[in-house]
Amino acid sequence: MNKLLHTPLTVHNVELANRLVMPPMATGKTPDGTVQDDLLAYYDARSKGGYIGLIVTEHAYVSPEGKAHEGQLSVSRDTDIPGLTKLVETIHKNNTRVIAQINHAGGAAMEEITGYPAISASVTAQSEYARKSEKPVREMTADDMHTVAKKFSEAMSEVNDKYYEEAANYHCKKHGWVKFTSLAACAAIVLAVSFATLWKLPSQTTPQPEYEPPIITNPDNQSDNPEQGISLNLNEIKELNATSGSIALMADDYTAMSYEELLRYFDVSLPITETLPYLTLQSNDFGIYQTDNRGIYYDGNFIEFRNSGGTQDINIVLSKVFKHTSDVFDLSADELQFTEINGRELAVFHYTNENGTDCYYAEFLQNDVAFVVSSENISMEDYAKCLQVLVEKAQQNSGSVNTITGEIVVIDPYANHIGVRLDKEQAPEYSSVYGIDLPDGQSAGDYSLGDRVEVMYTGEPATILTIWAEQLVDIKLLK
Repeated sequence: MNKLLHTPLTVHNVELANRLVMPPMATGKTPDGTVQDDLLAYYDARSKGGYIGLIVTEHAYVSPEGKAHEGQLSVSRDTDIPGLTKLVETIHKNNTRVIAQINHAGGAAMEEITGYPAISASVTAQSEYARKSEKPVREMTADDMHTVAKKFSEAMSEVNDKYYEEAANYHCKKHGWVKFTSLAACAAIVLAVSFATLWKLPSQTTPQPEYEPPIITNPDNQSDNPEQGISLNLNEIKELNATSGSIALMADDYTAMSYEELLRYFDVSLPITETLPYLTLQSNDFGIYQTDNRGIYYDGNFIEFRNSGGTQDINIVLSKVFKHTSDVFDLSADELQFTEINGRELAVFHYTNENGTDCYYAEFLQNDVAFVVSSENISMEDYAKCLQVLVEKAQQNSGSVNTITGEIVVIDPYANHIGVRLDKEQAPEYSSVYGIDLPDGQSAGDYSLGDRVEVMYTGEPATILTIWAEQLVDIKLLK
């Protein structure tokens, strides 16, 4: 795992959750220039899971005479705004920022497509498209340049004016919008469509299956009655940083599921509403990605429980085939603190978000299912109750020393971090690589790719597939 890649990045006044960017790629999915359902599905599939920090959407023409090809997206008309709004909202709900690339094809435009003669700043070197069209390209006059510049300005101004009032009114809310910004890049003008993090899905309550409360044992630090809660040993951090991945999700591979089907797929129960009756299930979009030759290659699902006022949340991400959703890089405690819950030790993190609201975060593996459990504006006591009913009793003593062996496949000297591909018999079904944070006195520079190592650590990974420096007992090079 490259921690630099997964750290946030601020560009001007726009903060990205990570440093993975999807470049613009034309899809041809807008026959009349307006956003269609196929285009929404395309960008939803690529931003789902929040693994990409920024998406630069395909180029959009600022005027009909500057259209580059059939099926190109338009930002030239007021009637385009509702569709573009849906596009941004689709990507934004997946915790990904958006940049819309706007352009005028100039000499690359074809009269057969636009209905207008092509114009260019120069006719000394005509484009391949112009040559194919067998139509002459006219050299731009000063008036032409002024007109094209005005089209760019109008395209940006219309979008800015449309959203500025909403941005100003929404700014202080939980997931505020910020005003669109404009950037210039090379010969094209790029419109930065920047929104703050938005995890929310459309509000819709889905009935939950019947739930039988688990039988909870009685470790020393908890009660048999989850109503009484447990005491959490919190690790204080400044913020939570979303991670990213490079997996490509194809809309045609998506199989939708109901909530009940989702629980059966993971073989879990999520008794959040029974534990905290003031919360209801809000998420209604579940499913997996699979192909005949690859099988299920992505199954990350976001499940939100929220109160009626929209001010309190418990959020759960489940998956069998991905690692985790966030990294914690700024742990301020001298030593990682663990909380024993139902016989196992978990690292639970606390931070205060930009609105001054208490947030909690924990992740763990259970029967090869990755659980990521986060909250906003939920009391520590109620968050602890939720963890308690979600976590099953460990199969081994969580304080015991475990040993893994494998090959080093990642070295990050700046974060003093290595990645170890586990020997096949030790690897979880859905992933074969553990990240190892090295303690002071150990250096990632002492290792080389391909080295085999034996790693001894206490308990289970504090965060999914990540062994923290505080857990490391010993690491040895093997021949």
